[in-house]
Amino acid sequence: TTKCLDLPGGSTGPGNQLQIWDCSDTDNQKWNINWQSGADEPQKAFIRPNTTPHLVGQKWFTITYVKDSSKCIGVKDGNDKDTTPVAIANCNTGDVSQMWVYNEQSQQIQYRGDLYMCIDLIAGKTGNGNKIDLFHCSKTPNSKWKLGAPVPAQPTPAPPPPTPPPQGSFTGAIMYMGDGGASKK
Repeated sequence: TTKCLDLPGGSTGPGNQLQIWDCSDTDNQKWNINWQSGADEPQKAFIRPNTTPHLVGQKWFTITYVKDSSKCIGVKDGNDKDTTPVAIANCNTGDVSQMWVYNEQSQQIQYRGDLYMCIDLIAGKTGNGNKIDLFHCSKTPNSKWKLGAPVPAQPTPAPPPPTPPPQGSFTGAIMYMGDGGASKK
C-alpha cells in the first residue's frame, strides 16, 4: 500500500503532529506546495557554520493545507533538533520554521532553517499513524518523499509522475518514497 503524509483527523489545531497513512483521496493528504518569489537568493544565513553548504541558492517553499491555506507544515516551536515534531501551525510569513527545500536527487524535504535536517518518518515504520519528525538528513529511506504526487488508486498504485519543476505552486499529496512508494505494513 502506498503511504502519504497525513494530517490526523484533519485537525488544524496548532501542534497537531503529522503522520503517515494509506494514500487516499481525502483532504487530510492534500497539500499546496508554494514556491516563493525571490527564492533564488543564497541561504548562507541558514546553513550551519563551519560546514560546506550543499544547496546554496536552492529555491524554497511553504506547504499549506488544501482546506485551510492559513495552516502550514512547520517545525514545532522552531526547534531544529533531531526528533522535533513536524506539525500543522498557523502560517507566519517569513517564519523559517515553515520553510522547506526539496532535494530532487535525494528525494528529501530539507528544513530551510538547517539544510542538514529533513522531514523524516520515525524509525521508517510505515504502519498507519506513525508520526513524522525532523531528523538529520541521511541516506536512509526514512526521509524520501515525492512532492505533489497524485493520490494513487488503491490497491495497485500507478507510478508517480516526475516532480514538477520548482516554480509557481501546485497541489497534491506528499508520498512516502522510502520504499519506492510501495509501503508495506
